[in-house]
Amino acid sequence: MKEIVQLNLTEEESVILQSLVFVGLTTAKNVTNVTVREREIHAL
Repeated sequence: MKEIVQLNLTEEESVILQSLVFVGLTTAKNVTNVTVREREIHAL
């Protein structure tokens, strides 16, 4: 179940929050890719 949260942010705060979320998602994706590669290497 998703909740919609209304945040009253300034334009600057909104940009900062979007940047943090983007970096967080990118980092999580990279960690996942590294983990998958490590498993593939160990499987060889």
